[in-house]
Amino acid sequence: MWYSSIPIAELADRSSHLSQSFSRPRANEMVDIQDPPPIWNDVAPPTMVELRLMASQVNSICRLLRAEVPPGRDVVGCAVFGYGGCLIIVPKIDTVFDRVSQDRLRAHETAHCNGWQHETN
Repeated sequence: MWYSSIPIAELADRSSHLSQSFSRPRANEMVDIQDPPPIWNDVAPPTMVELRLMASQVNSICRLLRAEVPPGRDVVGCAVFGYGGCLIIVPKIDTVFDRVSQDRLRAHETAHCNGWQHETN
């Protein structure tokens, strides 16, 4: 089930005020992405859809979709299930999110679509 019945394009418009609170990493900072265990590194499910947005939009929309994130951290990507499929939201390639970071984040979110969940301590 989707967390919201609002179309993604409208979410971006409605979340523009939330983008102001996004603390964008500087270009020389490494983006912290947890690599899933190898068992979850599989091909994307055929019903998976990928949406690439600006980093501030990813943070805002994923928060609206109730992505879990530790306090004080920004959301850099998320996976949302519904209507028999899985939507992953990742940032576009720019000065902070290079191809390598985007590929690692895509693998992380694809693993969620394949059933992986973060380990809790």
